[in-house]
This record gives sequence, structure tokens and C-alpha cells, in this order.
Amino acid sequence: MKSSTKKFNNGKKEYTCAETGLQTIELEDFTEVKINDNYTFNIKKIGTSILYIQCAGSMAFSDIKGYYELLNEFAKKVNIKKPWVEIRDLTNLTGRAPRTEIIKQKEYYQNAENNIAGFVLCNPPLWMRAIMLAGTRIYRTSIIFDSASNYKEAISKGQKIISSNSYSDKNLSNTNIAQTNNSHQYSINKKHIDEFITLMGTIPYIDHELKVIDEILSADNPLSIFKDILKTTKEDIFAMRKRDQQLTQDYFNIFEAIQAGIIIVNIKSKKIVFANSTAGRMTNTTSKKMLDQICHKFICHSDQGKCPIIDLKMSIDNSERTMLTTDGESIPVLKSVKPFTYHGEPCLLETFIDISKQKKAEEKLLKTNVRRIQLPSAYLGHKK
Repeated sequence: MKSSTKKFNNGKKEYTCAETGLQTIELEDFTEVKINDNYTFNIKKIGTSILYIQCAGSMAFSDIKGYYELLNEFAKKVNIKKPWVEIRDLTNLTGRAPRTEIIKQKEYYQNAENNIAGFVLCNPPLWMRAIMLAGTRIYRTSIIFDSASNYKEAISKGQKIISSNSYSDKNLSNTNIAQTNNSHQYSINKKHIDEFITLMGTIPYIDHELKVIDEILSADNPLSIFKDILKTTKEDIFAMRKRDQQLTQDYFNIFEAIQAGIIIVNIKSKKIVFANSTAGRMTNTTSKKMLDQICHKFICHSDQGKCPIIDLKMSIDNSERTMLTTDGESIPVLKSVKPFTYHGEPCLLETFIDISKQKKAEEKLLKTNVRRIQLPSAYLGHKK
């Protein structure tokens, strides 16, 4: 869509669009709006219920929250009729949106069904069309989704969405996902297919650099349109794997920071599958050396088949017990045991607090009190 040459009057301009014949409104405050230095957009009201947004910059800097705050503010100022159709023109956008922003976009639509009748992407990249097509089949929504190759087609589809709830292209069911502005026949040969098979083979290598994907497919391979979809998939999987690794490390750091012995015992094998450093110090060994050890006669006095928790079904919660060390000594501990699931297996989470110092202090206090009782008796006996 070409911008109108008409000047703003008091921050607003109204005109009839030459291409569609529809009344158009622009606000000066919503022209060349900067989400950040790398992402800008213009908002226009087309007709009574269409919001047309021209985006420019890099999708890597998308900010869905900021975007919709401005869009909703514009909708109020121009008195848009609800439910409206959002048309987002991506012609001047490059790159791919972060996974976090894609999730925010999905969540927004799930909560905005009363305000939005439809969403049309104008000139979207293939990876975005693919995600949208799959998403509309996975998630149930009353919002109609579609894509168009140019402004006039996008407005036409927006009007259809507004005028009819039985829109034939609802949820992209009839949209050609591989549509392109270059209409020509593709010729695929064996080399192209072999390259594509190799490309699919890169999926398990999540941690490998994405530039390898560009190197695999030759420039004339018609199947190269799938590169961005694969890149997005690999980036998402890598992000989830990295998040899981960070979460695991965070839990490990927490367990290491706790000044109490923590041991996880597999209920079936009765082997220690996790021990923190404090547990290792308490038993005069290391946490690594504790792994795969059967707990009875290693840290517990009980004989095999007589585990208080697993076999005798006892409950231990902040109870005073004794714990074996690798030297064969016993130390007094305050122990708690809770059953839980660890890596899909039934396990026991055992925590130990060393109370040796408290016990020694109690013994010393007890001896002092006994001495105090004995001294007067001895004194009186001497006087006699």
C-alpha cells in the first residue's frame, strides 16, 4: 500500500484509499512507531473494522506485548468497530521471531477472541505460514487466519472475514502454504532430493551451527524454501534443551548450597542415585563415590529387606536417627524422608542434618548437672 501524500491535520488524516475505495484513517502518533531501534510499524484504520499494520525491520527484535499495547490504544482512538480484522504486512521485515514472542502471540489470540474476528498476514515468510497453518489446526479458536500476497488481496480477505462467519478460507484451510510471488513451475531432480534428505538428517544435530543448513542446499534447489522452517525448528529445540539444562543446573546449585545432606534413593534398586556435597562430607567420602551404592550398611544400619521406609512402611519426619560413615562410625542426625518421582522412577528424598555438636553439648550439660547434684551430697557426707 502506498502512503498518502495528504498532510496530517491536528495529528490526523482521513482519505479514500485509491486501491480499495475504502475510508482510511492515520494518526501522526502512530506513524513510524518504534518498538525498538530495529523494529518499526505504521497503523492505519481501513473501513470500519480493519487495522492495517506495515512492519519494518528485524523480527528478531519483536515485542508482542509492546506491539499490542500500541495497537489497542490506536483502536480506541479511531473508534474501531469490534470485532476487527488485523492485517499485518511483513513485506519489509527480515529474520525470524524468537520462540518466546511466538508463544506470546499465541497466548494473545487465545485471550482476544472477543476483539478480533480475523488475522491476515501479508507477504509472510514460509516458516511463519507453516507455523500458523499448524497452529490453527492444533488450537481451537473462533479467530479466522489467512495470508495474502499483496495489500489489495489482504483487504479483500479482511472484508470477507468481517461480512461472513462462514468464510470459506477459515483457518487457512484453502491457503496455498507454498504460495510465492514468482509464479513458475519447479523442476526437482535427484540431486535436489538427496540434498533435502541430507538437510533432514541435520535435525538431530541440534547444537551444530545453523549455517550448515545453508551450505547443504544448492542455490537452484526448489526445496530450499524449507530451510527457514528447519532453522526455526532447530532453534526452538535448542532453546528448550538449553532451558532444561539451565533448570537442571539451577536445581543442582540449590542442592549444593543447602547446608544439609541430601540423598535420593531409588526405591526399586535401593541404590543412591544422587547425593550432594554435604552428604559426602558427613559420611567422610564424596558425593560421586556415593552414587550407585546400596544404602543399607552404607549409610543406614538396617539390614537388607528391613528398610524402615521401603519394607516396614515407617514414616520419618524430623526424627533423630544415626547415620553410618565410610569409617564405620555413627553420627547422630535429624532425618526426614519423603517419597517422590525422580527421572520417572519412584524414589526417596532423604535429608540429614548433623546434630553431633548439639548432642555433645547436651552430654556436657548433663554431666555438669550431675556434678552439681553430686557435690552437695559429697559435701554433706564429709561434714558428718
